[in-house]
Amino acid sequence: MKRSRRSAARTWWDGFVAPRRASTARSLTRAKARGEINGEVDAEWICDLLTGPLICRAFLGGYRGLPDELAEETTRFVMSSLATADSNSLAEPLRPGTQN
Repeated sequence: MKRSRRSAARTWWDGFVAPRRASTARSLTRAKARGEINGEVDAEWICDLLTGPLICRAFLGGYRGLPDELAEETTRFVMSSLATADSNSLAEPLRPGTQN
């Protein structure tokens, strides 16, 4: 990979990807502290689960494109699998301006 590509990749990671993954990790930590998540949570793995379908569809989806509801459905599925039986809040769709 050329130096400029590596530099661009690093800039993209540091400026866009890493802050979002860190935010997700903090959210998971808060949910765990509130008793909304069972067991230990690997934040890196959860971030991969949340972004994998989006990246796959965006770059490999070809004719299928990127459905508007894909992010919400993926988030709901991942979070509902982490939620405790007593917690319904993680299974609810995340809406802008709300705190989960």
